[in-house]
Amino acid sequence: WSPDGRRLFFHTAASNPYRYRRPAENWMQLMAAPQQASTYVTTCKPRSDTERHTVGFPLPTWARSSTGVLRVALLFVDFPDAVANRSTWTETSPSSHHIESYLESMSYGQIDIEFVRHDTWLRAEHAHTHYLGDSRWGELLWEPISQHAVELADRDGFDFTGIDVVMTIMPSSHFGGGGNEGDNVSADGNTMRSIRINHGPEGAGRPDYEPSTSVAVWGPTAAHEILHSLGLADLRWNHLVGFTLWPIGHPNAPPPVPEGDGWAKVSFGSMELNGRAQVRRPAIQDVRLEMLAWSRWQLGWLDATQVECISGPRADVRLSPIADPAGGTAMAAVQVSAHSVIVVESRRLLGFDTPSDYYYDGVAAGDLDRSYLNEGVLVYTVNTQLRDHPASLAHDDGRGNLTRFPLLDVGESVSVAGYTITVTADTGSEHWVSIRENN
Repeated sequence: WSPDGRRLFFHTAASNPYRYRRPAENWMQLMAAPQQASTYVTTCKPRSDTERHTVGFPLPTWARSSTGVLRVALLFVDFPDAVANRSTWTETSPSSHHIESYLESMSYGQIDIEFVRHDTWLRAEHAHTHYLGDSRWGELLWEPISQHAVELADRDGFDFTGIDVVMTIMPSSHFGGGGNEGDNVSADGNTMRSIRINHGPEGAGRPDYEPSTSVAVWGPTAAHEILHSLGLADLRWNHLVGFTLWPIGHPNAPPPVPEGDGWAKVSFGSMELNGRAQVRRPAIQDVRLEMLAWSRWQLGWLDATQVECISGPRADVRLSPIADPAGGTAMAAVQVSAHSVIVVESRRLLGFDTPSDYYYDGVAAGDLDRSYLNEGVLVYTVNTQLRDHPASLAHDDGRGNLTRFPLLDVGESVSVAGYTITVTADTGSEHWVSIRENN
């Protein structure tokens, strides 16, 4: 019982080495004044009570700080059967620039990415197959290869003092992808989060494999993995990653569409809030990298003055663009339960949502659907109790299929979780939105 006799603390322990531990600061929140238990509707910070990557609050205790300097060690490892064919500087160009500019922009200047490079290829002691996992993905195991890279660099005199994150980079001429299994590596008395870049063999080791001569751009992947090290969870529908064409009748297959139309993947933010929308062919993906307001709220890159927490049955909000909210409101949120929230934000073709000339030319030529150049209001839900796919676009049918393109224009509405959200005006700099509880 709490000292005032009004709260109970529950603790569970299973017959395995993993035990549920509630950090001290969370215990103090549990012991707070009784009225705090019912104020979730106005805080917009639903609890997740997990030490895993999360969409809730607080962030895990292991998460690296999302403000100030984040020191990232870059270690380069190749293998006797997969030798790097370019310099370490060529390998990281232009990816390292993207990581730095992207994360510093998304934080509105509140994080400073500092790379500490070990500028030589470290040769692993074994062929890459020695480090492969037994999963169907056939990826390099994070623990052996990451810790091995740290040990090799440590022997070479690299100083790990003050490093927050270790990024182990394999040659993109042989490998691809990235991973962050959420664990640590250690050296020089320092414990650091571990990230792998290019951990998926792409024919490496095959006698007939020809290493790629083009420079891969893996900056967006690396930025995503760094955000995992800050505590953020994946939001995506995994069966849409790579946009596999499932056969008709398979649970992951999209519904049929009229002749001339197709399904295109749409994705918002680095943690990939995604779905597939029906568009006029050719159905290429529409990826908008500006981070979600919710992710920025979690990381403290938005403060309470920029977030409108809706506690009543009706509200009218003026939303500034998430790419550049300045002093305006960047996010409106309705916490509909202790664990779930409706989030509303304004998306403009600004910042990292700026489309390439390819999209403009394709739309002008009639080859691409006009929705690829849409601005509007994005509505989605977040549920901190869900481990897989903890966020959903408002128009999602529950399998990642969207009933329409997700951005709302003036006069358009969506009903979700007992509320109707309507865009009432667009001034060019602000979207005006009404939020009404359904009767």
